Amino acid sequence: MIRISSVIIECGLFFLLLSPAMADPGFRMDFSDQIPGQRPKGWASVWQKPVDDVIYVTNAGDPSNPGRRQMLIDRAHGEDHSYYRYLRSFKLEEMGAAQAVRVSFRFKVECASLHEAPFEIDFGPANRRIMTLSFCLRDWGPNVYLYPSTLRSWTENWEAKQNLGEFQRNQWHRIELLLPYGAGTPLKKGFGRLYSSSGVPGPVFEVPALIPVQGQTAVSIVPANKRKGAAIFLTDFVFEPASPDGLK
Repeated sequence: MIRISSVIIECGLFFLLLSPAMADPGFRMDFSDQIPGQRPKGWASVWQKPVDDVIYVTNAGDPSNPGRRQMLIDRAHGEDHSYYRYLRSFKLEEMGAAQAVRVSFRFKVECASLHEAPFEIDFGPANRRIMTLSFCLRDWGPNVYLYPSTLRSWTENWEAKQNLGEFQRNQWHRIELLLPYGAGTPLKKGFGRLYSSSGVPGPVFEVPALIPVQGQTAVSIVPANKRKGAAIFLTDFVFEPASPDGLK
């Protein structure tokens, strides 16, 4: 009897080992499953196309962690640097009764002047954007601005923007956001903060967010029109269920 029980236990452990690990809720993307030099999996131009911009996965953006991978958009060479939207659609899994989604990612911008080559990152599908981050040179800078995308006009969105703070060129930083999620959410605001290159969190800012994130969503990058001279590295995207109480 003891022998039979031990066999059953061993078989149970064997099948547990064979079973796939349960996926984390939300969505994660760090490019760790890709070979440097490849185009980022799942990303595509959905409005116009990059011409002289070079886009690929690399492990050269973070020399202190040579095993890590990043997506690179490099517009330092050539002359044809037009507007385009480079988008990754995905589904948020196992979000349960969450009424907010916490978003974080790491970035590094290499450039001489962000006035010449700003970037924007949009959250939500291209036709249903919820929030925009703008990396640019204003008020001395370089700064990253948090814009709402759900107000009635571009002017209202512009006037409601918040400056998350100044970041250092050629240094890794992290941004964290909290956005409303699902049709039943009471949250009508989005929150954001910028972490310094040494990992110190900045103050939390809020802007209106009148449209919630849905289960099927997207993140996209929009480089500025006819501007060159900068490169942006992006990695460690995390979208996870959260409380609507705000960033802590």
